[in-house]
Amino acid sequence: MHSTILPRAHPVAYRCAVFGTIVFLATLAEQLLVAASPGTAPPQDSRTASVRVDIAGIPTEPYPLARYPHMFLDDHLIAKTQKIRRRVQNPVRHPANPVLTSAYPWESLRVHPYGGVIYDEEKKRFRMWYMPYGPNWKPSRTAYAESVDGVRWEKPLLNLHPFEGYDRTNIVLAPEGGTNCIGVFRDAGERDPSRRFKAMFDTYTASGRVQNVVYSADGIHWNPAAGIQVLKGKKDSGISVFWSERLGKYMAFVRAYDPEPKPPLPPLGVFRLRTHAYTESPDFLHWTEPVSIIRTDEMDGTGGMVQVYGMSVMPYGDVFVGLLCLLHIQELVHESHPSVRNWDGAPSGNPLEVGYLDVQLAVSRDGRNWSRVGNRELFIPRGRPGEWDDEEIRPMQSWVLKDDKIHFYFLGSSNAHATGSPGAVGLATLDADRFVAVEPLFSKDTGLLETKALTGEGRRLLVNAAMAGGKLQLEGLDGSGKPIAGFEAGNCLLVRHDDLRYEVRWRSPTGTVSVQELAARSTAFRLRFLLEGNVKLFAFQIE
Repeated sequence: MHSTILPRAHPVAYRCAVFGTIVFLATLAEQLLVAASPGTAPPQDSRTASVRVDIAGIPTEPYPLARYPHMFLDDHLIAKTQKIRRRVQNPVRHPANPVLTSAYPWESLRVHPYGGVIYDEEKKRFRMWYMPYGPNWKPSRTAYAESVDGVRWEKPLLNLHPFEGYDRTNIVLAPEGGTNCIGVFRDAGERDPSRRFKAMFDTYTASGRVQNVVYSADGIHWNPAAGIQVLKGKKDSGISVFWSERLGKYMAFVRAYDPEPKPPLPPLGVFRLRTHAYTESPDFLHWTEPVSIIRTDEMDGTGGMVQVYGMSVMPYGDVFVGLLCLLHIQELVHESHPSVRNWDGAPSGNPLEVGYLDVQLAVSRDGRNWSRVGNRELFIPRGRPGEWDDEEIRPMQSWVLKDDKIHFYFLGSSNAHATGSPGAVGLATLDADRFVAVEPLFSKDTGLLETKALTGEGRRLLVNAAMAGGKLQLEGLDGSGKPIAGFEAGNCLLVRHDDLRYEVRWRSPTGTVSVQELAARSTAFRLRFLLEGNVKLFAFQIE
């Protein structure tokens, strides 16, 4: 369930070395692909020993399986499908929603989940950082809450940052220029205890908007107080930032803008186009210039009426999952913001973009190249009309996987974007690995999904699946797709492993055999999944 932890010697030296190695490998892969002709491609039979990579340095075929779940959000591992469909699964809203609400004067307008959430194994608590919005919320601040169960939250009052006569607050970071759109995470591999927690935020300076970073030993006391500038330019949506063990670098995802359309786009007169961008660093201090990675297109809507409002990104297994927040602009309103002066929702002289927000899924293997998941189905839809979250859904930049449940926290509001609406934090949960279900196209059909050539070492093959009167079978093939005797579908046996998973074995004259014997029969192997009736396949893994 977890990615392999890379050893880290000196933090900066090691990360610079890893970062440089990845860049070198990606460049070498690109040169090799350009130089190779179709006639010189390596053979793809079961005895192929080399591993091909794409231009980004991501393995293609045979694909080396690691000991974490491999899902079907994209086509990277898929060689063939017949009579199947993929459907995005919706997290289940908690009945106690909203779980975090305004309680103090400094957050009287809304509690906004720009920040981060973790589960602290040492404290045995969920820990959340968020932005409190009050009547005088500029400059913005960062507040802190914690919970035993992720549902009932406490806001410890500390003597760190007073607010308008209140000496004790739960505000933990309050630089002069604010902590707009802050992203907070715990860097588990950091060797320096004083830098175990890290954060990046957008802030105001005399010369304009910049992005600063800060460090903390405990997530409460942050240094340096004003932060260290690492980027510049307005990036006014939630910042996702983390260390990727798989790629060996820090990664951050921030808002960006396409060139301003001139004249404004009909039919509404949209005057700016939001996108989302990516930047990376070997040491958390030296960041590359952000590059745009995802934007909406005509399938979403014309005239700039649907835009990428933000994207919350986290590593999950061998991919990066993005919760893509989309703003659907319904009208442009030429009036002052109703709740605060000098509202920053639109440039001076431009109208407010009134509309609603919801969440879809996106996926990437390298952080740069993204694809939309499923049929652009909603992942976290708005609440039903009249509910507390029926207009705005904005996901927190991080989420927590605990006890095989993914905890997603999100801002919900019953008022439209740019109307100064109150808001609170909701919780929705999803069973581990179950972002997308592979299922038969029709219940009477037998659906088929065959993987590309794989390699891997492990004693057990697990499948994450739900079967309610359906049937799932697996066949073992060699690297070229030829069946391997003894690993036919008729011999397949699924043994319940836990509440979500089954272990795959095949009957043999002496009992049963596992993926370990399958891998021993061929340098590379493929898996063919056969699905009948009411069955959903979510992921597979070896361990």
